[in-house]
Amino acid sequence: MLPYAVFAPKGVADREQVAEWLNYCASAAPQESGMAYSGYIPANSNAVATDEIKAKLGMDYTDLRAKLYQPDWGYIAEHQKDTVAAIDQMMSTL
Repeated sequence: MLPYAVFAPKGVADREQVAEWLNYCASAAPQESGMAYSGYIPANSNAVATDEIKAKLGMDYTDLRAKLYQPDWGYIAEHQKDTVAAIDQMMSTL
């Protein structure tokens, strides 16, 4: 699954309102609507696929998530410099 980011600008005036908005964005209902409009897979595990979406996907969200590759972002971040150096080395020989 690809991570999605939603954030507020640094120094936002009403942090409480921003927290409320972020909690709403993370809830199931807007993510269910988002799937219907954009096709992105809801990150909220309580989101329920409509019958139409289940028919398009051939499964519900739980089954779909089980089939997705989920990288170990900690490992990737820890080895980023070495990975970039190796890619740079490979590219330098082209």
